Amino acid sequence: MYKPNFDFTDAGTDIERLDRFLVELENFLTDVVKTGEDSRGTKLILKRLMPAMQNAWNAVGESPANQATARFANLRNRLKDTSSQTREDHGLTGSSLKFKLDVISHWTGVYNLFGGSRWFEKIIDLIDTLFESLIDAVGAGGALAELKDFILGCVDERA
Repeated sequence: MYKPNFDFTDAGTDIERLDRFLVELENFLTDVVKTGEDSRGTKLILKRLMPAMQNAWNAVGESPANQATARFANLRNRLKDTSSQTREDHGLTGSSLKFKLDVISHWTGVYNLFGGSRWFEKIIDLIDTLFESLIDAVGAGGALAELKDFILGCVDERA
Protein backbone atom coordinates (compact mmCIF):
# COMPACT_ATOMS: atom_id res chain seq x y z
CA MET A 1 0.00 0.00 0.00
CA TYR A 2 1.94 2.95 -1.37
CA LYS A 3 0.99 6.52 -0.54
CA PRO A 4 2.32 8.77 -3.29
CA ASN A 5 3.77 12.14 -2.36
CA PHE A 6 3.97 14.83 -5.04
CA ASP A 7 4.89 17.65 -2.60
CA PHE A 8 8.16 19.02 -3.93
CA THR A 9 8.15 22.42 -2.24
CA ASP A 10 11.60 21.69 -0.81
CA ALA A 11 13.10 20.75 -4.20
CA GLY A 12 15.57 23.23 -5.63
CA THR A 13 15.40 23.87 -9.36
CA ASP A 14 12.58 23.25 -11.81
CA ILE A 15 14.62 20.39 -13.30
CA GLU A 16 14.91 18.83 -9.83
CA ARG A 17 11.16 19.18 -9.29
CA LEU A 18 10.40 17.56 -12.64
CA ASP A 19 12.90 14.80 -11.99
CA ARG A 20 11.33 14.08 -8.59
CA PHE A 21 7.89 14.18 -10.22
CA LEU A 22 9.00 11.47 -12.64
CA VAL A 23 10.56 9.36 -9.89
CA GLU A 24 7.41 9.61 -7.76
CA LEU A 25 5.18 8.86 -10.75
CA GLU A 26 7.25 5.78 -11.56
CA ASN A 27 7.11 4.56 -7.95
CA PHE A 28 3.38 5.20 -7.74
CA LEU A 29 2.48 3.45 -10.98
CA THR A 30 4.89 0.59 -10.30
CA ASP A 31 3.14 -0.06 -6.99
CA VAL A 32 -0.32 0.04 -8.57
CA VAL A 33 0.83 -2.36 -11.29
CA LYS A 34 2.48 -4.69 -8.77
CA THR A 35 -0.28 -4.75 -6.12
CA GLY A 36 -3.41 -3.64 -7.94
CA GLU A 37 -4.28 -1.70 -4.80
CA ASP A 38 -5.01 1.91 -3.95
CA SER A 39 -3.41 3.95 -1.17
CA ARG A 40 -5.56 2.23 1.48
CA GLY A 41 -4.88 -1.32 0.35
CA THR A 42 -8.21 -1.78 -1.43
CA LYS A 43 -8.21 -3.60 -4.77
CA LEU A 44 -8.27 -0.98 -7.49
CA ILE A 45 -7.41 -2.92 -10.64
CA LEU A 46 -9.65 -5.49 -12.30
CA LYS A 47 -8.21 -8.90 -11.45
CA ARG A 48 -8.68 -10.21 -14.98
CA LEU A 49 -6.47 -7.46 -16.42
CA MET A 50 -3.66 -7.63 -13.84
CA PRO A 51 -1.41 -10.18 -15.63
CA ALA A 52 -1.51 -8.39 -18.98
CA MET A 53 -0.92 -5.02 -17.31
CA GLN A 54 2.04 -6.39 -15.34
CA ASN A 55 3.51 -8.03 -18.44
CA ALA A 56 3.25 -4.78 -20.39
CA TRP A 57 4.81 -2.75 -17.57
CA ASN A 58 7.69 -5.19 -17.21
CA ALA A 59 7.99 -5.82 -20.99
CA VAL A 60 7.96 -9.57 -20.42
CA GLY A 61 9.66 -11.34 -23.32
CA GLU A 62 10.86 -8.06 -24.83
CA SER A 63 13.98 -5.93 -24.82
CA PRO A 64 14.86 -4.53 -21.38
CA ALA A 65 14.71 -1.08 -23.01
CA ASN A 66 10.94 -1.53 -23.26
CA GLN A 67 10.51 -1.94 -19.50
CA ALA A 68 8.76 0.97 -17.83
CA THR A 69 11.74 1.58 -15.53
CA ALA A 70 14.07 1.93 -18.54
CA ARG A 71 11.59 4.24 -20.27
CA PHE A 72 11.38 6.44 -17.16
CA ALA A 73 15.19 6.54 -16.93
CA ASN A 74 15.39 7.60 -20.58
CA LEU A 75 12.79 10.32 -20.03
CA ARG A 76 14.64 11.63 -16.97
CA ASN A 77 17.94 11.69 -18.89
CA ARG A 78 16.39 13.53 -21.81
CA LEU A 79 14.79 16.03 -19.43
CA LYS A 80 18.26 17.16 -18.31
CA ASP A 81 19.12 18.02 -21.92
CA THR A 82 15.98 20.08 -22.51
CA SER A 83 16.57 23.81 -22.81
CA SER A 84 15.08 26.21 -20.30
CA GLN A 85 13.25 27.93 -23.17
CA THR A 86 11.59 24.66 -24.22
CA ARG A 87 10.55 23.96 -20.62
CA GLU A 88 9.24 27.51 -20.32
CA ASP A 89 7.29 27.16 -23.59
CA HIS A 90 5.57 24.08 -22.13
CA GLY A 91 4.74 25.64 -18.76
CA LEU A 92 7.34 23.56 -16.92
CA THR A 93 9.06 26.37 -15.06
CA GLY A 94 8.58 28.77 -12.18
CA SER A 95 5.19 29.56 -10.72
CA SER A 96 3.35 27.65 -13.45
CA LEU A 97 5.15 24.42 -12.57
CA LYS A 98 4.77 25.07 -8.83
CA PHE A 99 1.02 25.62 -9.27
CA LYS A 100 0.60 22.37 -11.20
CA LEU A 101 2.57 20.39 -8.64
CA ASP A 102 0.63 22.02 -5.77
CA VAL A 103 -2.69 20.97 -7.31
CA ILE A 104 -1.44 17.41 -7.87
CA SER A 105 -0.09 17.32 -4.31
CA HIS A 106 -3.40 18.50 -2.84
CA TRP A 107 -5.51 15.88 -4.61
CA THR A 108 -2.92 13.19 -3.92
CA GLY A 109 -3.42 13.92 -0.23
CA VAL A 110 -7.15 13.34 -0.67
CA TYR A 111 -6.44 10.09 -2.53
CA ASN A 112 -4.13 8.94 0.26
CA LEU A 113 -6.88 9.57 2.84
CA PHE A 114 -9.80 8.00 1.01
CA GLY A 115 -8.40 5.78 -1.75
CA GLY A 116 -10.79 4.45 -4.36
CA SER A 117 -11.19 4.77 -8.09
CA ARG A 118 -12.70 8.27 -7.99
CA TRP A 119 -9.63 9.89 -6.40
CA PHE A 120 -7.20 7.69 -8.33
CA GLU A 121 -8.75 8.84 -11.60
CA LYS A 122 -8.68 12.47 -10.42
CA ILE A 123 -4.95 12.48 -9.70
CA ILE A 124 -4.12 10.49 -12.83
CA ASP A 125 -6.02 13.07 -14.90
CA LEU A 126 -4.05 15.89 -13.27
CA ILE A 127 -0.76 14.02 -13.58
CA ASP A 128 -1.59 13.35 -17.22
CA THR A 129 -1.74 17.05 -18.04
CA LEU A 130 1.71 17.73 -16.62
CA PHE A 131 3.14 14.47 -17.94
CA GLU A 132 1.95 15.19 -21.50
CA SER A 133 3.57 18.64 -21.40
CA LEU A 134 6.79 17.09 -20.18
CA ILE A 135 6.72 14.40 -22.87
CA ASP A 136 6.08 17.01 -25.54
CA ALA A 137 8.95 19.17 -24.29
CA VAL A 138 11.40 16.29 -24.02
CA GLY A 139 10.37 14.50 -27.19
CA ALA A 140 10.21 11.07 -25.57
CA GLY A 141 7.94 9.04 -23.33
CA GLY A 142 4.91 8.46 -25.51
CA ALA A 143 4.91 4.74 -24.74
CA LEU A 144 4.83 5.52 -21.01
CA ALA A 145 1.90 7.86 -21.48
CA GLU A 146 -0.01 5.11 -23.27
CA LEU A 147 0.79 2.58 -20.52
CA LYS A 148 -0.42 5.06 -17.91
CA ASP A 149 -3.65 5.59 -19.85
CA PHE A 150 -4.25 1.86 -20.12
CA ILE A 151 -3.58 1.37 -16.40
CA LEU A 152 -6.39 3.84 -15.86
CA GLY A 153 -8.50 1.67 -18.16
CA CYS A 154 -7.90 -1.30 -15.82
CA VAL A 155 -9.47 0.43 -12.81
CA ASP A 156 -12.47 -1.30 -11.27
CA GLU A 157 -15.05 1.51 -11.05
CA ARG A 158 -16.56 -0.22 -8.01
CA ALA A 159 -13.39 0.40 -5.98
